[in-house]
Amino acid sequence: MCRAITGSIAGPGEEKVPGAGGLGKPLSWEDWERIMREAGLTAADMRHARQVNAVADAFGFKTMLEAILDANKRAERSVLRRLHRRIKQSASR
Repeated sequence: MCRAITGSIAGPGEEKVPGAGGLGKPLSWEDWERIMREAGLTAADMRHARQVNAVADAFGFKTMLEAILDANKRAERSVLRRLHRRIKQSASR
């Protein structure tokens, strides 16, 4: 969720932006939440989207993406090492 997409959406307790949301109707927080729920997003999905937006705003999208990709590489290697140990243990029995 990028600021370019969400910049016109008023968060909880924020002021609605006139003319935002298309067709002259402001998109309130409740409208956004309803649309997201209708699209199948859960409360956890929406919370995650807000967290991604906040982190990208604070550190920049590139920095966030690099950190995520680096963590994924480390996790993948860790899982593969653990599974490989299981293969070696099974072979030694």
